[in-house]
Amino acid sequence: MKKIALLIDILGKNRPRYKKYLVCSIYDLSDHNTKLAKVYEDDFPIWHIEKLKGEKLFYSLDNEGWPIITNFNYQKTHLKNTLINLLLRKGQGALKRYIYFEESTLKGKYLNFYKTIQERKNLEKIFSI
Repeated sequence: MKKIALLIDILGKNRPRYKKYLVCSIYDLSDHNTKLAKVYEDDFPIWHIEKLKGEKLFYSLDNEGWPIITNFNYQKTHLKNTLINLLLRKGQGALKRYIYFEESTLKGKYLNFYKTIQERKNLEKIFSI
């Protein structure tokens, strides 16, 4: 049975073994208490889970009684959209590291390729008149 909880914090990762997972603290909305839960790398993008603090997640109990965060594919669409939006906004800052393109800085094969493009463009202008 799926239960719903809020992700509170990430407490750590397991020692290297067969399956990697993180141990998280969650707040169960039906029991109104805090629990520890596992989230497995195979089921969830654990390298981005920090961004989902405060979000509602589905979980279920394993054979040992541990709450296990449900596979990312079976989470609500809202959660997936939230993560995608956060990652896309973060990626916008990556454009700042690129310099402005200037033809005068081109060298070697790039310069030849640029000249070919310019010549083709000029010929198309001439013959399209």
